[in-house]
Amino acid sequence: MINRPFSLFAAWIGTTLVAIRAVPLVLHSAAHIQLGIIPPSLLTNAYILLVLFVAPVVAAGLLWTRQARAGAWLLFWSMLGSLVFELYNHYMVMSPDHVSQIPAGSWGHVFQITAAATAVLEAAGCVLAAYFLVGPLRPAPHQASADQPAL
Repeated sequence: MINRPFSLFAAWIGTTLVAIRAVPLVLHSAAHIQLGIIPPSLLTNAYILLVLFVAPVVAAGLLWTRQARAGAWLLFWSMLGSLVFELYNHYMVMSPDHVSQIPAGSWGHVFQITAAATAVLEAAGCVLAAYFLVGPLRPAPHQASADQPAL
């Protein structure tokens, strides 16, 4: 059994992180569109939709239920998957999506700032979800009930 006050704390903090991260994520998507940098494959677009957008929202919803640990795991993996994807595409591989290749101008600055902001928030999401799993959402040790004999 999970301690309910601590699971509410995890739900509030996790949901707040997902909501805050949505702001630079949506702005970054708008910058992609304005700059004409559209991911070339259907698979990449599906990954972006499911891992970067949908999974964190589902995770935040699960944090409010009896499946809060599953929500914390989903939050961890979606944030890690987002972080690795964004670090690789924006900072490692040289492509039109690399922050150094973005043209100067207002949308270029939005792109660069939001790329960094989402990476920081996703790293924070990984740390926060890991903390939830070993702290507030850690299952209580199984205690033998009065009608169960001790082994």
